[in-house]
Amino acid sequence: MNPLLRKKLKQIARSVIKDDALVFRRSRERVGLEWKETFILVAEAKAHFYTVDTTDTRLQTIENGKESSEPIMKGMFLDDLVKTGDRIIPIIGGIRSDMMVEVMAKPISPSLQGIHYESPLKMMDIPFKVVERDAVTYLETEG
Repeated sequence: MNPLLRKKLKQIARSVIKDDALVFRRSRERVGLEWKETFILVAEAKAHFYTVDTTDTRLQTIENGKESSEPIMKGMFLDDLVKTGDRIIPIIGGIRSDMMVEVMAKPISPSLQGIHYESPLKMMDIPFKVVERDAVTYLETEG
């Protein structure tokens, strides 16, 4: 891609991506004799969230033999910090959301890597809280 075009596209992406997101990554931690799955804060990234209609055949999913008709979300990120399975808490307008989403797949358009990263997100209907222990921030689910 032309370097001048890449620079212009990056400027456009920065003008759209104005919100923030807390990115938590799955980790395994030993507690006594057992291993426990935890989510640890890995970054606070610039992001933009929006919903899409699942009539787009590339985004339709089949769960338990039935086609999903719920709208899903997509997230645009400036940095390549997000990976499949990460859980994200949006911070929109400086206010932390009470919604949690999970990254469903790798970035959608690899041709735009280095400009922005876009990935489908699944809304998680699980109560959660963000807790800081021993200088590490954890995402604790209550369900």
